[in-house]
Amino acid sequence: MKRTSALQPLAMAAALAFSLPAWAGPVGPARDVQAARRLAPPAQQLPGAATQALERGAAEQPKVLGRTYGEWAAEWVAWSESGPIGQNAIQDLTGEFCGLNQPGRNVWFLAGSFGVPQVERHCSIPRGRALFYPIYEAPWIDCPGTVDETLTDAEVRDIMAAYIGEPAEISSSLNGVAVVSLQVPIVRTQTPVFTNVLPNSHVLVGVCPTALSAGRTGRRIGDGYWVMLPPLPAGQHTLSLRGAQPGFETSVTYRLTVR
Repeated sequence: MKRTSALQPLAMAAALAFSLPAWAGPVGPARDVQAARRLAPPAQQLPGAATQALERGAAEQPKVLGRTYGEWAAEWVAWSESGPIGQNAIQDLTGEFCGLNQPGRNVWFLAGSFGVPQVERHCSIPRGRALFYPIYEAPWIDCPGTVDETLTDAEVRDIMAAYIGEPAEISSSLNGVAVVSLQVPIVRTQTPVFTNVLPNSHVLVGVCPTALSAGRTGRRIGDGYWVMLPPLPAGQHTLSLRGAQPGFETSVTYRLTVR
């Protein structure tokens, strides 16, 4: 997980694949989703623009479980920053806080890490929850009293598109099998404009050159590569995610118990 402002520029048996429930979708129109599915395992190196961003206007984004990927991503950012320092899902090195502030519906959020490689988390999740997580992402925040606040939304979106770019590697596997081979796409998208509430002792301390107080933020726009994995059968599963650029890596292995 990277953060920026204008000033910082399944070995899963085949049977399990068929046991994944049909989407409550639909996932379409699927121009970009189909492009994402062309990512072939095992390497999952990004072939040019194969996972290029969905249309920035949310009207053309595919919906899953009633929301676009961008809308889910905005909610994920708010969730990822809702835990104070010491109880934050992205800083969590063991999975102790994986259940903190989860959405009260049919989706469960998982997190990357703040550039810390090889994190392993143990997490128990309710059955029937789809899993939504980023492989590589960055959320913009307007830093108070800076040039950030003078930029248009379009300018911020261009900055984010250039900043995220095409990572050197993005990959995710479920029980040793690349998720794209299960016809689960890795989707690049930008969020709508949103705001969120930061707790006291929040994890964005030091992100801005000016003080960033707890409470309601200024403008947020996220960009990144995301996965929405259908609900898993009850039992034990291993889910991995990795995103890398020169100088930055996020790599997390989840040991999941679906109860």
